[in-house]
Amino acid sequence: MGVRRLVLLSSLCCLSLACASTKEGDADSAAQGWRAASAAMQGAAGDFQAEVEPGDTDRIEVGCPGGGTLVLDGAASDASFDFTIAFDACTSQDIRIDGELSYSGENRSETGDESLSSAFEFEYVGELSFSGAVDLSCTIDVSGKTSTSIEGTNVQSEAELRGSICGHDAQAVASVGN
Repeated sequence: MGVRRLVLLSSLCCLSLACASTKEGDADSAAQGWRAASAAMQGAAGDFQAEVEPGDTDRIEVGCPGGGTLVLDGAASDASFDFTIAFDACTSQDIRIDGELSYSGENRSETGDESLSSAFEFEYVGELSFSGAVDLSCTIDVSGKTSTSIEGTNVQSEAELRGSICGHDAQAVASVGN
């Protein structure tokens, strides 16, 4: 798996951690809405990787699992990405999602004779509204970092999430239902 795929796949894993609100709901509802949005975004990222050359800027539109569309507009290289993700009546897990996210990140890695270290930093900002199984309008303002280091047979990994999700601490919402 290339570094480009690793960056996008890591991005989606991290995306599944968080979301924030103008119409505040409980942490359970925020987590449920965000899991639905993450599920919809996973397919779009795979399609973007398959259709767009690294470093090129492009726009793709994909269908959502339960109807509606998701548009991914931006660019990704081996080391960074910058996207606008627009949801239009996108339905996933019985939740309709509308709105837009700005999502950017950077991946850095270093290799030595018997070591490897990688750090992935990301930020997303925007607003989504969820209706159906949950009813929320969420303002997203979240950033985070994951890092992994391998030295010989010793592996260390860390993850950090900052910001708010639907008026709740992002870290608290990310752990709901996990």
